[in-house]
Amino acid sequence: MKNDLNITDEGALLVKMSRHKSNYDGTICAKPHVHDCGTSEFFRNNYCRKGIPGCGEKDLFHPENPMLVKVIKDDVPNPFEQQIGLLKEGKSPIIFFFSKGRNAYQYYLIGAYTVKSIETLNLGHKKEIHIIPKDVIRLPMDVLENDFLWNGSWGELGWCRYVYRNKVASSLEIMLETLRTLNSREYESDSLEHVLEALTDTAAAAVETAEPALIDLKTGVETAATITKKQVGEAAVPEDFQLVVPEQKAAFDQVVDRVIAISEQHGYYYDRNLVAAVHNSLLVNPFLILSGISGGGKTSFVQFYAMGLGSELEIISVRPDWTSPSHLLGVYNPFEGDFVPTVATEFILRANDEYQRAREEQREPKPYLLLLDEMNLARAEHYFSDFLSKMQLVDEKKRVIRLYDEHKGDHPRLLHIPPNLKIVGTVNIDETTFLFSPKVLDRASYFSLNEINIEGMGRVIANRSKELRYTELMQKLVIPELRDLNSKLSEFGQPFGYRTAWEIIKWIDTGLSVGVINSVYEGLDIQVENKILVKLSDYRTGAMFQALATYFKDRANPYDPDSLIFEKSLHRIENLIARAEREEFAIGQQ
Repeated sequence: MKNDLNITDEGALLVKMSRHKSNYDGTICAKPHVHDCGTSEFFRNNYCRKGIPGCGEKDLFHPENPMLVKVIKDDVPNPFEQQIGLLKEGKSPIIFFFSKGRNAYQYYLIGAYTVKSIETLNLGHKKEIHIIPKDVIRLPMDVLENDFLWNGSWGELGWCRYVYRNKVASSLEIMLETLRTLNSREYESDSLEHVLEALTDTAAAAVETAEPALIDLKTGVETAATITKKQVGEAAVPEDFQLVVPEQKAAFDQVVDRVIAISEQHGYYYDRNLVAAVHNSLLVNPFLILSGISGGGKTSFVQFYAMGLGSELEIISVRPDWTSPSHLLGVYNPFEGDFVPTVATEFILRANDEYQRAREEQREPKPYLLLLDEMNLARAEHYFSDFLSKMQLVDEKKRVIRLYDEHKGDHPRLLHIPPNLKIVGTVNIDETTFLFSPKVLDRASYFSLNEINIEGMGRVIANRSKELRYTELMQKLVIPELRDLNSKLSEFGQPFGYRTAWEIIKWIDTGLSVGVINSVYEGLDIQVENKILVKLSDYRTGAMFQALATYFKDRANPYDPDSLIFEKSLHRIENLIARAEREEFAIGQQ
């Protein structure tokens, strides 16, 4: 089937849509004042609470004129900018839609668009985005869980995420298989087959132009071993072609295993697929961004990776007042008549010296890893602009940054960016930081460390048993409670990190040793209140506080059934709930 649009797997989005509490026909929710369906507050006040039908979700998937309208404030980045740019190039991107399930914290994939056009309406302090679709694929509610696509996407807006390109076709295939299983006339699969056919043609064209494939975050490097002839083209792969090169795989696995072992020795546990995916990304792209929750082990991960790789490492803390490349690289001092380099510049010069020596000695150069910690405390486009334009150029001779133009000065004027230099930026996404522009994201590999493996910390404790007196108690009593609590907090996007978990464990262990606490659960309750609850905030409905209150009430002390494990924590949460009801917001510190 020939398509009049060039459907692309670039710029795919995963967008949250509102859902009805118990049905899909546009009638009114049973409790619109409490149900978090995702609809705007304006729609709730002027439609739901007045008993006026017109569920936005039903309108979204109207068979004749479906349209997506999203209100975006001026201080919120427009996630559709890349899609608008693709449309200008004659390409048609894809938008997937997910929605909340009937049970709390369940999410389902409910449909997709191929985009025909996008219109932006400026309404003063906000913008409305109107999406005009070409192909419309609709799935029934509560049929296809969204985890497989959610884990193949990233983003910090909450209602919108960016989908990895290598997840687009596979997600559409899962949707198609779901529709075929349903065998319902109401949900036709012709449009979806049409989109997949167009995407297949695009993928084949990409192979012909030697476009590199992206690595799957969940499966890591082993994705390469499952490539079929259909995906790369019949003529491209001989019958006896071996996709996996044993020698390369052995060297690759050795680095990954070392990184994991070193991490566990220092109290951290990272999923092997994540380590493999990050390592593979740095082999093909010298610039990587590592995002995640505070205390989730981002900076530590880079340190462990450098140790496992045998790399030189320099950590540079980005400051909020960085506004130009001179803050990262250095500045010319006219009084001394010479250039004053920074630590980063000197580190890059050493990396280049090592690269030149390795070429002369005909050996592999030692890798050098530059870590920009808290990279988005300042705008990367300002202080990192020289690297964005130079570091990924194919011609090594052009990967040069001019440090100063003055004729006087003993310091080298040119800074060569050698192939053995890798740059990793760690970022936290909160109200104190800047979001990255598409220019930065387009040049970087991007990974998120938003989840920690508390269960895996049991192995970590065993490796660090010399630091603890009560290792067995920590493994049997503390780890399960931290795991379950973190799972509950993750449902609201508020998990805690490795740093917090390890500090709680050490505090309890020391507290028992010196008699500050009389039991493990007493210490756990104190630490949960003082290190976890104090960081929580909820500016909407207080649903998180209600869920935590229920959770704490259900955690009876197994050694004293008449008491709770989290008595102090429950009291703190109940105070927050009371304040949330009075003021419609609550902050843990208050």
